[in-house]
Amino acid sequence: MKLEFELTSVGGILRDWHGGWILGYNRNLSYKCRIMGILDGLKLLKNRKYDGMSIKTESKEAIRAI
Repeated sequence: MKLEFELTSVGGILRDWHGGWILGYNRNLSYKCRIMGILDGLKLLKNRKYDGMSIKTESKEAIRAI
């Protein structure tokens, strides 16, 4: 199983009643997306009764977390 991800982020802007800027925010989701993608793939393989698999990813942190 090889999964490839682009950087993923979310964000937004909060404005007051007149449209004035209050604050802005963003968050990088790439780490969480990698883990979720790998886990989804593993669940699919488990449900299909596969007993051997190989995971390839550039994220050592994701593998450690799983």
